[in-house]
Amino acid sequence: MANTGVHDYHYLGGIITDNEIKEVEIIQNANVHHEANIFKVDEETYGWYSIIEEGRLPDKDDEFIIKALNQNDEVLWQHSM
Repeated sequence: MANTGVHDYHYLGGIITDNEIKEVEIIQNANVHHEANIFKVDEETYGWYSIIEEGRLPDKDDEFIIKALNQNDEVLWQHSM
């Protein structure tokens, strides 16, 4: 997972190797603000990213939770930052 920012944007991204993961949600301060874009890298690997635009840029005290969900919206992986 990567987390960085440039100018008026902040972005998160990572690699998916579990083919059951169908959606990635970015939760900022207990509110789902961002659904990640998922793209195919090869037959067994996908990538994901979410770009947070100006106006939603994180504050140093913001809490982020990233959740990877299957097709039934069950959480398969979760990470807090």
